[in-house]
Amino acid sequence: MKNFKKRDMFDLFNKQFLDDGIRENKTFYFVHDPMEYGGALREEYNYLLNSDYEKYITKEGVYIFTPKE
Repeated sequence: MKNFKKRDMFDLFNKQFLDDGIRENKTFYFVHDPMEYGGALREEYNYLLNSDYEKYITKEGVYIFTPKE
């Protein structure tokens, strides 16, 4: 695993997880602000927005991503 770059890790693990959920029209929840934390969390955030998902933020600060109708 030492030869993998961060982008490789996202493509191998995070993207596959997200794609599985997207195929099944799953809802995704973020309990931290992905723009504040950055890194893979921000990449997941952007990936969902670019995959026809809508974002909602609850008053408690939970980010919810649901498939667009």
